Amino acid sequence: NLAHNQLNVQLSDMFGQLQQLTFL
Repeated sequence: NLAHNQLNVQLSDMFGQLQQLTFL
């Protein structure tokens, strides 16, 4: 479960970066 949670954090971080790029 810990590895799955870490993967979720990485995915959310990537989506956050994508949103920042689209806002630019």
